[in-house]
Amino acid sequence: MRTLSAEGPAVSPDGGHAFVTTSTPQGRKASLHTLDDAFTPEASLGAFTGRFNWYNQRPGGLFTEVTPEPPTTECAGVTPPPQRLYRWDPHARTHSRVRQDATPFTVLAFSPDDTQALVNILVGRDDSQPGFCGEGWLQRLHVVQRDDLESDLPMEQLLAKSTPLAPSTPWPGPSSSSYIGWLR
Repeated sequence: MRTLSAEGPAVSPDGGHAFVTTSTPQGRKASLHTLDDAFTPEASLGAFTGRFNWYNQRPGGLFTEVTPEPPTTECAGVTPPPQRLYRWDPHARTHSRVRQDATPFTVLAFSPDDTQALVNILVGRDDSQPGFCGEGWLQRLHVVQRDDLESDLPMEQLLAKSTPLAPSTPWPGPSSSSYIGWLR
């Protein structure tokens, strides 16, 4: 058995490929690997780092690019880092940006038919938790139409069209503790 040191690997529904974020001397990068004995690299997303969610029925998936905070920031981890969403096309080996400002969204999983997504959404500030770096954030688990998520629809409209599934919880925190998965 071989191992590959990686952060947040995402294995494809067919079990044949994985997106992983690895550290290199040049920095962290996300890349696609074939799950064979050699973990053969297939494609790289360059210097991107973040999370990948595979579609279940369609080819490809959605990549959340995260801009890491500088480690010297004294309030690191208190403010959500900037994020952007990209759709990965495995045939063309390209990614196209579908949402420029995706900072409020954490995509957890797509429905079995890929029409919906479970998404934690930052829904406001928590004024009951004042601190040195400002008020904390609140997040809430929602079901969102995939087409709405992968569009420029303003967050307020996306929230109005989505279905909340759980009460708001502090961010960061055990946000998906009530999420198990989709029933097929």
